Amino acid sequence: MSLKTVFCIGYDTECVADLSVSLKAVEVVAAVHRKHGAPATFFFVGQLLEAQGERYAAALGEDNLFDIQSHTYSHYGLKGNAPEHVARAAEELQKTADLIDEHFGKRPIGVCGPGGYENGLQDCPNMLRVLWDSGARYISTDGRGPGGTIPSPLTQPYWYAEQGFPTLLELPAQDFHENVLKGYQSVPAQWPPILPWGLPNRPPTTPDEEFAYFRQALDYCVQQGVPYYRTYYHPWSVYRFHPEARTIDLLLNHAHHIGAEVTSCTRYYHQLSGEADAKCGSCDETRLRV
Repeated sequence: MSLKTVFCIGYDTECVADLSVSLKAVEVVAAVHRKHGAPATFFFVGQLLEAQGERYAAALGEDNLFDIQSHTYSHYGLKGNAPEHVARAAEELQKTADLIDEHFGKRPIGVCGPGGYENGLQDCPNMLRVLWDSGARYISTDGRGPGGTIPSPLTQPYWYAEQGFPTLLELPAQDFHENVLKGYQSVPAQWPPILPWGLPNRPPTTPDEEFAYFRQALDYCVQQGVPYYRTYYHPWSVYRFHPEARTIDLLLNHAHHIGAEVTSCTRYYHQLSGEADAKCGSCDETRLRV
């Protein structure tokens, strides 16, 4: 295990309502990451790729810093076990995987569940089966606090072994979803606060104010030896707040300054999967294989 705090970055790429803004936002965010040499995962809704897949492939597909994973086809929630719900999820995951393969030449192994859920999919074995059968080897669904509130706690990555999927990894999303922090969407908050740095008294109005909030989270994780930190980012929201994605620029620069390791969700999955294989040793035959 890396001794550094890992700042794991993924972008929920979902803005179907304005295709031109969505594409421009991805281009701007990608440019900031290239400036810092910082990897990132882009979780796409299939509808965006259906509409403009060639343009997104041109923006991201030739750069090894980035990888493309699934955010379902229509931003469809994954929490639940009802047969009809699971069946639709299977269709959405398959359709999106086909689109990613068509435009990027590789099928996804990661799925980010829209909105995030308290305790992820620990109580949804049928949905976990669908995800596994679709090719998912890691998911990011554990992204809410008690009662579905935001921010979410500093839950660390875990495997769904108790549910029968010992090599299906959960990469939780912690803290505020950045679009909620900005006030673009309203979600109930937990009181008293569950994070050591508490709740802000208002949404940020500048990139420097937003950076100041997330900086305290990164600083805390590095100082306290928290192995992993990740929150939900959205290109449309990042771009709407600042057309040059200044907050991301500030965060990546600060992460480097304090010694945090910036990586993508998929790269971190491969790191943890390799460590799990090494620790398992002779028990490999009993594990579900990736």
